[in-house]
Amino acid sequence: MIINKYSKYQNFIKLLPIIFDFLFIFIALKLANYLYQISTFRYNEIFPSYSTSLLIIFSGIVLLFLFMTSSYKRYLMIYNIDEEVKIVRASIFSVFAFIILEFITKQIFLNRLFILYSIILLIIFILISRRIYHLIIYYFHSKGHLLSNTIIYGAGEVGIQLFNQFKRLPQVGYRIIGFIDDTPKRGSSNPYNVLGQFSDLEEIIEKFNVSEVIMAMPSASSQRIIEIIKVCRMKKIKYRFVPNLFKLNAHLVNFDQIGNMPLFSYREVKYTFFETILKRIFDFIFSLIILIITSPICLLVSLLIKFDSKGSILFKHERVGKNGKLFTIYKFRTMYIDTSKYDYCPQKSNDSRITKFGRFLRKTSIDEFPQFLNVLKGDMSVVGPRPEMPFIVEQYEDIHRERLKVNPGITGFWQISKYRSQLIHENIELDLYYIYNQSFILDLVIIIKTIFFAMKGI
Repeated sequence: MIINKYSKYQNFIKLLPIIFDFLFIFIALKLANYLYQISTFRYNEIFPSYSTSLLIIFSGIVLLFLFMTSSYKRYLMIYNIDEEVKIVRASIFSVFAFIILEFITKQIFLNRLFILYSIILLIIFILISRRIYHLIIYYFHSKGHLLSNTIIYGAGEVGIQLFNQFKRLPQVGYRIIGFIDDTPKRGSSNPYNVLGQFSDLEEIIEKFNVSEVIMAMPSASSQRIIEIIKVCRMKKIKYRFVPNLFKLNAHLVNFDQIGNMPLFSYREVKYTFFETILKRIFDFIFSLIILIITSPICLLVSLLIKFDSKGSILFKHERVGKNGKLFTIYKFRTMYIDTSKYDYCPQKSNDSRITKFGRFLRKTSIDEFPQFLNVLKGDMSVVGPRPEMPFIVEQYEDIHRERLKVNPGITGFWQISKYRSQLIHENIELDLYYIYNQSFILDLVIIIKTIFFAMKGI
């Protein structure tokens, strides 16, 4: 019998991130108070230090907004970026709530420096809190603890796909015990552990101490689904199912409801005029600032490229942009001049096509700096799916062409994921997530995480 220790500590596990967050929020606000008190930019204004009781109230407000933005919801995602976006949003909204509280009570004076420090430190400290929590949970998962014993009902193609997704996401804490299937022939073709049929379900739940059943049979009859749910309810365990829409990427589907009837529709990429203008203004200003700040570095890099190998300083190449429009992308040259332009990009640093100095440029992402010129021209955005070469786009399936609905970017979800060593189109779900959830805050989170990734390469 496989003992499931998850259910015993389930309530404590749910409380743990809340406890961590409250402690780190209070520390962040305490530090913001201290920095505001010692700041030299207060124009000689003297304000009393905020009391511990007031900071505790402020901490409670932040925690409330974290709940309101559903930041404690467990997402079975490849990456925790949705959680991070909600943390940033909750931090900003909660500080606005401080200001409203000040206006209503007229008993609190909030200094502008304290507000600025609070927003910055809250984001940093809450992200640190969640990172510590995830590391602790992942550690226990890697040791085989705090796992949810789960069986997949359906040993066919969909069940195997689901099993492989869980293998890809060990951090979510699921231990897949095996499969159940009513079709022996299909079960025998499954290379994994097929435990039995529906008639064995109750016994299997008891034997393996199962916490959840996931139905991966989109073609199953409603009667069979009802029977499975009835068993799960009787055994007081969780149950979920993969709908018939599983072949559509989840980011492309909208869910609605009329009465008790679920309705699904295909999502379209629609950004408001304000969102489009805001993104363009931000792209232009941010790129201009980066180009001005990095101009001495770019000059030095240009000289070192000329000394390192023969050829031009800039690498110019045709790429596919929004709506399939072709444009010329600029990069610092990192490969030898006799390298074919029409080949897949290097996936490893020891690729023989890369120059000695080019390895450093690629490792630190400095080779991407000239692309800010593409952003100024409007061919690219700071954040978006990476632009692909025409010969790769020609091989796209319909799902991959969704990438062409927005401007390509210098950085994006793919670059900050652990799958960035793989080909871009092999992880289309990352780009689809960004395209259908794009927001100013999401862009900021990706830019901040890109900076940290670049710093790791130095």
